[in-house]
Amino acid sequence: MKGIRFTIAVCLGVALIASIVLLPAYFHDRVRWDLTSTTDALRKSFNQIREASESFSRDHKGRGSPLPATVSLRDLAAAGYFPSGEAKAFKRHEVLVTIIGSGETWMAAVVTSRERVSRRALDPAPEDVADLPSWYDANLERTLEVLVSADPQSQTWTFASSDDRRVAWWIRRLAVEVAIHRWDAEDAVAADVGPAPRSLDGDVAAAGVEEFITEFLPGLMSQEAVEGLSGTLHLHADDQSMDWWIDLNNAGTSVHQHAKADTAIRGTRSELLLWLTNRCPSDTLDVFGRRESLDLWAQLRR
Repeated sequence: MKGIRFTIAVCLGVALIASIVLLPAYFHDRVRWDLTSTTDALRKSFNQIREASESFSRDHKGRGSPLPATVSLRDLAAAGYFPSGEAKAFKRHEVLVTIIGSGETWMAAVVTSRERVSRRALDPAPEDVADLPSWYDANLERTLEVLVSADPQSQTWTFASSDDRRVAWWIRRLAVEVAIHRWDAEDAVAADVGPAPRSLDGDVAAAGVEEFITEFLPGLMSQEAVEGLSGTLHLHADDQSMDWWIDLNNAGTSVHQHAKADTAIRGTRSELLLWLTNRCPSDTLDVFGRRESLDLWAQLRR
């Protein structure tokens, strides 16, 4: 790994943003880009990785399946999206493709127009890899300007399953998305020689827990491949008051309250969100009652 550090972003054909992390790399809350001359193998494979990511994302969307937070180049090759022979060039390194939401440009366009916007109508990413960092940074700044200047309670289009049509929905979506993927990148570094990833901001994590439970969990529970998840869960944050009661027997319906459940899970708001999104194992939490649901939770991947 010595001498190899970089992080790049590519724009997928479906207007998603993917960042490909070759360890060891380092992210701050605002993405830090470090491209070195020792990344020849990845530079040569850049377009192949982008095409593999596009196909992977397109197939998931076509099946109505949620996109996972990350997928490794090894997994892309195993599933036939990337040539296994080409993947061997990275055999000493872990290459992760992280799907980072729906794109800051798209968010800004939706909130500006207050209507659904086709991603195909947006300007494409630059072809030159070296131009991607500044392009991403400019889009992020533009999105922040749009969201900050808008009335959070005003109406706009969203893809919320809860019928929440407020600008505030997008503000939460962006904050949680950026925080989660900052943690993803730092965790990738920690797997090699870097420090352990920093915890998520507590307030952002609480918003992420609410978003996951109310927006994503019911859809994940309805997938045909999900089996064995049953009973009730009680999530309790021990760094600030936050409680959720979840009924896994009823498509993951939830109530924002402290109530007795088959399984009680206690941890910080950051730990709870990282566990819900399958980023941290349950042994990082205090668990009381039945553990069966925790062992099966890994089925629920976005």
